[in-house]
Amino acid sequence: MLKKTQVISIFLLGIVMVFGFTGCDILELEENENVESEILGAGEGVDSDTVSDWEDDREADELKRTLYVESNKEKYAPHDPITLRVYNRLDETVSFRNSALGLEVEKKVNGNWEKYNVEIIALDVIVDLKSGETAGLNIQDDLITKPGEYRLSVNGVMGGFETGTEVYGKTEIEITEEEQEEIELNILGDSDDESLKEDEISEEWWEEHQAEQDIPQDLYVESDQKEYNPKETIIIRVLNILDEKVSFSDTGLGLMVERKVNDGNWKKVDIALPVLYKIVALESNETAELIIKKNILTEPGIYRLSVHGLKGGYSNTDEFDDYEEDNDNIVSGYTEIKIVN
Repeated sequence: MLKKTQVISIFLLGIVMVFGFTGCDILELEENENVESEILGAGEGVDSDTVSDWEDDREADELKRTLYVESNKEKYAPHDPITLRVYNRLDETVSFRNSALGLEVEKKVNGNWEKYNVEIIALDVIVDLKSGETAGLNIQDDLITKPGEYRLSVNGVMGGFETGTEVYGKTEIEITEEEQEEIELNILGDSDDESLKEDEISEEWWEEHQAEQDIPQDLYVESDQKEYNPKETIIIRVLNILDEKVSFSDTGLGLMVERKVNDGNWKKVDIALPVLYKIVALESNETAELIIKKNILTEPGIYRLSVHGLKGGYSNTDEFDDYEEDNDNIVSGYTEIKIVN
C-alpha cells in the first residue's frame, strides 16, 4: 500500500569503512515501483572519522539510541534533490516501518523547530538496517522547496516494534533563496549559426517523418549530443518544417520526458520544470533552442524528449484546452538521448 506524498528513494549500503560520502548505482525499476534499492558491498557510506567526531559531541544516554545522519551538502536551491546517509552505529539491527525510514521534517520558525507537513510516498514495508550498515535516502526535488532551515529525522525501533527502544537520527539543512534556472528558451533567427536548416535533415529522419508513430514527427527535433552524464546541460533544437506558424502553451514548448523501461516501452517521467505558461510562437522554418540545465535527468537510461504544440497562432493558453489529442492541429516532434554514469 502506498501512502500519498512525494517520492522517496532508499538504497541500503554496506558496512561503513573509511570512505567519504559517495553516490551509488541504482537498480532498474519495474513500472509500478517508486522505491529504488540496492545492497552494496563494504566500503560505501560515511567517513568513520566524521562519525567519531560526531559521537564526541553527544551525551552517553543519547548515543545509546541515536543513528548518525548526514546530508550530501548543507545548502540546497529550492528544487535540488536531497540525499541522506543513515548509519547504524548501534550494536543491534534497527527496523523502520516504511521505505522512507520514518522520515519527518521540521522547519525553524522564529528560532524554534516546528513540524513541517509534507506528503511522502513510501512503501509500507519493514526495512531492517543491521549494525554497521548505512542506508541512503534520496528525497525528490519538489518535496521541500520553500527557503529556510530544516531538520530531517529518521525514526526506527531497536529490539522489535512491540517492546523495543525507539531510535532516531537527525540532520539539518538549509534551502536558499536562490533557485537555479533549469530551462531556458531561445528563438533563433535564420542568420544564427545554431539555426537548423531543412536541407540538412537526414533522409533517414524524413522516412521516419512519413511513418505512423505514437508521437508524430511533425517538427524536427535534435539534441546537441546523444549521450550525457547526469550533470551535463542538454540542448535540444526544434525546427518548424511546416508551412505555417506553430504555437506552444509554455516556454518549455510543451516538453514531455519519457524513459525506456525493461519491456522496451516508454514510461512518462514526471519532472517539475519551472516554465512560464504563455504562448510561444515558432514561425515556419524558425528554430527554437531549449537549454535544459544539469540535474533534471539524473538516472542512467534512454530518454525520449518530445515537444507538443498547435498549428496556427493563438492569443492565450486557454485555447489549448479545447483540443483533443487526436486533433489535426496538434503537432509534435522528439529526439532520443542516453544518460550514462
